Amino acid sequence: MTIGVPEGVVQGTELGMQTLASMLSVESLSQLSDDGRPVPKLAESWWWSADGLRLNINIRPGIQFHDGTPLTATLAAKILQDAVEKRSNRALFTSFADIKGIHSSGDRQVTIDLAQPSALLPDDLEIPIERGNPAVGTGPYRVMERDAQKLVLERFPGYYLGTPNVSRITAKPFDTLRTAWTSLLRGDVDMVTDVPPDAVQFIQNEQVRVVSFGRRYQYLVALNLRKHPFDSPLVRRALNAAIDRPGLIEHALQGHGVPSTGPLWPKHWAYNSSIASYRFDPGLAASLLNSAGLRADKNTVGPAARFRFTCLIPENFNVLERVALEVQKQLYDVGVDMQFEVVPIKDFDLRVRDVDSTQC
Repeated sequence: MTIGVPEGVVQGTELGMQTLASMLSVESLSQLSDDGRPVPKLAESWWWSADGLRLNINIRPGIQFHDGTPLTATLAAKILQDAVEKRSNRALFTSFADIKGIHSSGDRQVTIDLAQPSALLPDDLEIPIERGNPAVGTGPYRVMERDAQKLVLERFPGYYLGTPNVSRITAKPFDTLRTAWTSLLRGDVDMVTDVPPDAVQFIQNEQVRVVSFGRRYQYLVALNLRKHPFDSPLVRRALNAAIDRPGLIEHALQGHGVPSTGPLWPKHWAYNSSIASYRFDPGLAASLLNSAGLRADKNTVGPAARFRFTCLIPENFNVLERVALEVQKQLYDVGVDMQFEVVPIKDFDLRVRDVDSTQC
């Protein structure tokens, strides 16, 4: 099988083909279900001590890495300990700061001792379990070749859940979505991932089948609160009131999505539907901006605007560009001028972290 990966040329990041490689070749002790609860993956089961200060984990039997090394409790404990000691992981997986020690007992049991109870620890066990350099995992496919132009994976006959039916997967990156699905129509690839809703009508025919499924992620505009006027709660509330989320989904995503009301998606077990979310109210947005002292200045160069700011957008990401254009239009209706700066994806993360210069 040959897979086309649109927007897959993203060197220097874990996006594009790197994500596909990880999905097929690397696994973790736990994974999150659709409702956000952790369920076992490489782990067979786990249980807490009565005081909540020890998590005992049973490793599934018969698991081996792609180089033939068996996944024992001793090796799993070492991999977890190395992961816990990385500063970047401690920032990303918050429960790691509560871990006092990780030990093995026999071939299959790992014990994690905590300084204080940490209910999120099973969630954070979704960290990848891999070893060696280059790293190998325990997934259904093993990486045989990887460079900027191609990714080749072969099925792993020792996979503990059974040998996959597809023997070989080749992934090819494409700069844009258009070139990816054009290649699909020509028969150069067998499958294309992440086709945007507006492109479906162009590629669906008797030879091409479209499969849709839900995914847990958000499109968002992140504001730099160190920059004026985003340091004002009135302004932030006004900008949220200016956005017609259902309208944005209809126009930019062709109806494929649900309005985001916070960090949890609506099917998450902790989602509280009784909490009022932001509502579209351009009148309120204008009133709040007036209260913040931001009125349209007709003496500036260009159209009158209450204020202007620049938003960074990663280059060659079609859906992000469509969402950004719709947000730009809705903000313009309340007198806020959002301009774009398109940057290569490899520079995007660095620019976002530069809090002294980035506005959005």
